[in-house]
Amino acid sequence: MPVIRDAGTAGLVQCRLCDDGFRRVGGTHVGSQRLGMIDDTPCDRVFAVHGGNMTDDNSRPWMAHVDGDPLRRQTGDARRYASAEAAYDAAARRWHP
Repeated sequence: MPVIRDAGTAGLVQCRLCDDGFRRVGGTHVGSQRLGMIDDTPCDRVFAVHGGNMTDDNSRPWMAHVDGDPLRRQTGDARRYASAEAAYDAAARRWHP
């Protein structure tokens, strides 16, 4: 199930587990012996956003956000996806430190 957030507040989303230094794998925080063993928890900063009327192409209204910014093409335009699932999967596949 994809995590979906409001487009207006997408850049303001914070994640307690990111701030504590937990590693992300595929958009999910995993435990570590150094920081503590936690259940696998989806990161609050990896999600899909519906672009609404912001796009001319309504067949691809979804955007993937990672760490407050949308995934972008080489041209600088936000990448667009046909479904929330596709956008979330693209965000989760993105490499995270």
